[in-house]
Amino acid sequence: MPQSLQRIWIRLTADRRRFGILVAMVLVGLLLWGRVIIVSSPPRRAVAGSGERLTQKPAETPRGGSASSENPPAPPREVALASEMTRDPFRINPQHFPRPTPPAKEARDEGKSGSSPADDEARDEALRVGRIEAAARNLTLEAVMKGASLAVIDGRTLRVGDSVSSPKHPGFDFTLIEVGDRSAVLECEGIRVELRLSAAADRTPSRPR
Repeated sequence: MPQSLQRIWIRLTADRRRFGILVAMVLVGLLLWGRVIIVSSPPRRAVAGSGERLTQKPAETPRGGSASSENPPAPPREVALASEMTRDPFRINPQHFPRPTPPAKEARDEGKSGSSPADDEARDEALRVGRIEAAARNLTLEAVMKGASLAVIDGRTLRVGDSVSSPKHPGFDFTLIEVGDRSAVLECEGIRVELRLSAAADRTPSRPR
């Protein structure tokens, strides 16, 4: 470094405060200079109002010269701008992203809840048998005479072929079919029930074996 520049550098850095102020002023000057350059040459922008059309200007001919015959200026182009949006940019296109179809839940539910005619008949038959057995529980077998085929039910003496009904279930008529040693077999609508004389089950009918 030349001695003259070295002396100037020593004088500038001798006082750090003055040197700092000088550096700050230089930086501020550079910032202001850059701002002036940016403001003096703004970028080109195209601004169009609603319903207006942009027209491309032909290329300017340089000063002092004429347009070349080989490159004639391009004709102006008109660009139509829509005044309103015709397409929602946030809407999902169903062609590219189709929605999944829901499973056939109703068909499965119908298959589970639906019953076949055979199931309905079995359920009705079970209900009918239950009502007949409930009516037979109200009948009491009091005595039997196997040799004479006699049975005393609710105070009435019955022979094989006679009928009896329960006061609580008058719609069911029971016919005496068979008399055993300590039991009697009754039949109602094709359903047979057995009344026994035992103390534990004298009022509980059971199906004959």
